[in-house]
Amino acid sequence: MSKLLELIDKYLPTRQQIFDLQLIATMRVNNVTRIYTFNAKHFQPYQEIEVIIPE
Repeated sequence: MSKLLELIDKYLPTRQQIFDLQLIATMRVNNVTRIYTFNAKHFQPYQEIEVIIPE
């Protein structure tokens, strides 16, 4: 929960962005640094993870 609050303070998300930040916080707590997604634009603003678009 503290990682999520840290990200909220850093990025000041809209209501919809909070769900992306919750996923990123969960990833970081579990030492996951990459996300594979077709929806890269939702995650590109966040420096904490690497976004990879599957082919």
